[in-house]
Amino acid sequence: MAAFPPSAQMRRPSRPRIRLGGWDRLDVHSRDRVRLVLAAFALAAAWVCLTGSPSARAHPQLAGTDVRCAPGNVVAYARGLVIMRDQWICGDVDAYGGGITILGRVTGSVTAFGGGVRVAGPVEGDVTAFGGDIWLLRGASVTGDVQTWGGAIHRTPAALVTGDIERGDRLAIMAQSRWPGFSGHWAFPWPWMLAWAVLAALVVAVAPERTLRVSAVARRAAWRSLAVGVLTILLGATLAAVLFATCIGIPVSLLLLAVLLLAWILGTVALGVWLGEHVVRVIAPNEHSPVLAAIVGAAVLAGIETIPWVGGGVSVIAGSVALGAALLGRFGSQRAPAGRALAASREL
Repeated sequence: MAAFPPSAQMRRPSRPRIRLGGWDRLDVHSRDRVRLVLAAFALAAAWVCLTGSPSARAHPQLAGTDVRCAPGNVVAYARGLVIMRDQWICGDVDAYGGGITILGRVTGSVTAFGGGVRVAGPVEGDVTAFGGDIWLLRGASVTGDVQTWGGAIHRTPAALVTGDIERGDRLAIMAQSRWPGFSGHWAFPWPWMLAWAVLAALVVAVAPERTLRVSAVARRAAWRSLAVGVLTILLGATLAAVLFATCIGIPVSLLLLAVLLLAWILGTVALGVWLGEHVVRVIAPNEHSPVLAAIVGAAVLAGIETIPWVGGGVSVIAGSVALGAALLGRFGSQRAPAGRALAASREL
């Protein structure tokens, strides 16, 4: 039988490769390690969600007239939690992604993340709700503090509270203390400016090329970066909340928030480099130090963001542009426009 020449032999058509940035640069062992870590997170989250807390399994309900203390904490994920009238929990009661109703007795603190709390029984501890309201109904007796983050507190006259009651303005107070530009009070923000100056110096010292590339993206596509940043904030916050509520997606939700935080920091420092270059050029025309530009620009930007009322809008716009530029530039990992990014950093 005559053999066909190699050029005539049938060859399998090659499929186009899908490049995933830094993933293609990892060797086989590194990829396997990443997969094992992600699988371990998923299995751990699934185990916690399916098994729940040991105390909840050991004492699902204390029935009968002889009510005894059930030692241990009770935890619920992605569902509501009810402590019945014939239950006595000697421990903390926590719910992640659900509300809590206390009809029985709790010797410990009650905390709800992403849900409200209804109390109609004695609680020998604090009652706290993150992202939900608190209802103190008839029969409620709280020996600790009652506080809510992002919610309101509803109290009937018959409810007893020994500790302090803090209304639902804690998030606003925290936002005003962290970002003074959202309030009408102003004082020279030297700690805020110093913190951003140090952080900018560290980022540029560790990743100078990435920072300059992201800065170049912000200059060339400012409006596009703003649009991408706003959409990412809205969609990212919604997706993170949904994943967190599913319990099994909590590790992915935390990873997503961490990535967005890193992108925002890198983008903000890149904007600081852009702004600092103009300021340094006026003061010292012969100075071309990215680290100095980052320090000056980040400090000036932080100071502008603390201006009463005006600084709040500047913070939102600058943060959106920073986040969008970091994502469009893939955290400055694109190799091709490196030369143009470095050249653009010295223009004007």
